[in-house]
Amino acid sequence: MQAVLSAHDIVAQKKFDPVLPPLPEDLDDDFEEESVKIVRLVKNKEPLGATIRRDEVTGAVIVARIMRGGAADRSGLVHVGDELREVNGNLITHKRPEEISQILSQSQGSITLKIIPAVAEEDKLRESRAYLRALFDYTPFEDKATPCQEAGLPFRRGDILQVVSQEDATWWQAKKVGDCNLRAALIPSTQFQERRLRYRLKMGSLPSPVPSKASTYDRTDREDCDSKGALNGKDV
Repeated sequence: MQAVLSAHDIVAQKKFDPVLPPLPEDLDDDFEEESVKIVRLVKNKEPLGATIRRDEVTGAVIVARIMRGGAADRSGLVHVGDELREVNGNLITHKRPEEISQILSQSQGSITLKIIPAVAEEDKLRESRAYLRALFDYTPFEDKATPCQEAGLPFRRGDILQVVSQEDATWWQAKKVGDCNLRAALIPSTQFQERRLRYRLKMGSLPSPVPSKASTYDRTDREDCDSKGALNGKDV
């Protein structure tokens, strides 16, 4: 009976709770542990589907854009604002984005990334259902304003485009309806294209009517149109 009462007293006093060790006295109040995420992606000869840039303030290599439908987007593990630390065990903090792009392009099959997640991950915009009919021909390799000509989407007047991301106010991500390629590519946003047209009207540089077989897109090396706000960087 006495043993039962003793057990009751122990339970009542919650002496069974684990006792945590005291905090060290020399703990730095400003200490902040970085959470590291290891991401393993599988890709073939396709690009990773992201734009990286070096932060001008911190010097960190940051993910500036995720291309919809690409390997990074399909994984759901890489987000805008994430900091890249390592690629396949190679420290990249002091490498230029061009060097990092080369490392990634030479890597086939499984790629392992060490990432510092963004402090506040914005939920990426859900895939848009906005559709546009192209009113002009567009050739990315003739557009000097595009942040990456290889990532541009060529289209012809009359093509139907599905805009899947308007995260960048200057360069949208879109796919051609009916195209079997699931990866999105860059097109000039409506606002940016209208701004370019206003500039041409002001400068009197709008092209005269041309035969239908010629490109109707006025090359940007004939103008000085502001593309401020574009997410510049290196596509990987």
